[in-house]
Amino acid sequence: MRRSSTYWCSGDYRGQHLGPCECWLLRRRVSGSVFDVTAAAADPVGPGSRPFADATPAQIRAALTPEDADSFDRHWRALMQRATERLDLTEVHEALEAWRQTAMVTSATGVEGYRRMLRTAEERLRSGERASGAVPWRQLMAERGLTD
Repeated sequence: MRRSSTYWCSGDYRGQHLGPCECWLLRRRVSGSVFDVTAAAADPVGPGSRPFADATPAQIRAALTPEDADSFDRHWRALMQRATERLDLTEVHEALEAWRQTAMVTSATGVEGYRRMLRTAEERLRSGERASGAVPWRQLMAERGLTD
């Protein structure tokens, strides 16, 4: 596992870390307020709350793909060992927030939709190809009169 600026990367992207937070950013590209979740991963969603905001580790794991569940298990064991040694849960809370994002996206898109999104992202990162209509970040910010 490698530490990015905020979240841990499990390195499951064929051994290639995508850079600070980019692994998780790929998983955070979901908008909307209504998500289908399985009963095993159910997370109450009230007005103004987001899915999985308070999900337990078991609920998070239940919503993941089998391959992500394996990564979650390895990550969880390592985190808990460090937290026990250091008497500090900061890393655990940060990691849970990141995994909640993954669970939310997986739940919202379905397992196959999630895998398809990751394949598309990997291909675009590999080839440098942009999605149709995509613009560079700086251009987007400039068009909105913002600075980055």
